[in-house]
Amino acid sequence: MEIKVAGRHAKVSEKTRNAAETGLQRIAKVVGKSSSANVTLTKENARQSAGVTIASKRHTIVAKADGFDQDRVLRAAVQKAETQAQRYRTRQRTRKRKPVSE
Repeated sequence: MEIKVAGRHAKVSEKTRNAAETGLQRIAKVVGKSSSANVTLTKENARQSAGVTIASKRHTIVAKADGFDQDRVLRAAVQKAETQAQRYRTRQRTRKRKPVSE
């Protein structure tokens, strides 16, 4: 999975970058390795926000979180994205196909 981590008005530390990559690699097992991910960390005054966008062949996952601690906000956004990915995966597995009638 191709991962891009960017900061807007905030510096992204190596620890935060590694945390984002490990969390998104867990999601890559569910979604597929041919997808790409963008992580955006934003700071406005004391407020921090994180946005995670994962684009795969058939589905796009978007998760956002706000708070005051950059690491907690990032973990919350990655957790939301992971929940969405797992929900999408179970829907795909349980979807019943109808036979083609001739």
